[in-house]
Amino acid sequence: MANPEIIDRLFRDDRTTHRRFRDYLDRGFVGILMYDEEEWMSYMWMSLPDSMGPLHLPKEIRDLAAYWLFSARTRTEYRGRGQIQVAVQTLMANARKSDALAEIYADVAEYNSPSRVSLERLGFVSHGLVWTGTLRLPFRPDWVLHGQWDRIAPHPPRPKTKFKKRVTQP
Repeated sequence: MANPEIIDRLFRDDRTTHRRFRDYLDRGFVGILMYDEEEWMSYMWMSLPDSMGPLHLPKEIRDLAAYWLFSARTRTEYRGRGQIQVAVQTLMANARKSDALAEIYADVAEYNSPSRVSLERLGFVSHGLVWTGTLRLPFRPDWVLHGQWDRIAPHPPRPKTKFKKRVTQP
């Protein structure tokens, strides 16, 4: 699980990510950081029902008493190893310990085919689309002005992507 010491060590040279992740901890979010020695490999964050929810979502969505999976990433050289699936399973187990019937949502960009496939393999189904109007100012966090969650809007088809098969040498 993410903690200040690990964030300080892994993201000391990336001030933006360091500040964002420390802010997530301050807001009561839970994170998974996978790393090898001094380099991060993957990460994912989850907001809790009693926290404010991911800041990039509209307020009416953030106010729902639900868990939200968000801000996931895997370094290019570590992709295709199932790390995000492990992160999702770990965070879901954490949520289910607190509430066996917990509502757990994942926020994934519609064009992000690998993440959509991973979540579908774990049993997630589409629950519509979220639209936001965001104000962006230099040197300031984005500010969501308006948003809407259309829970019945169909997801667009996943874009075709070319996955490279990894070959390992004996």
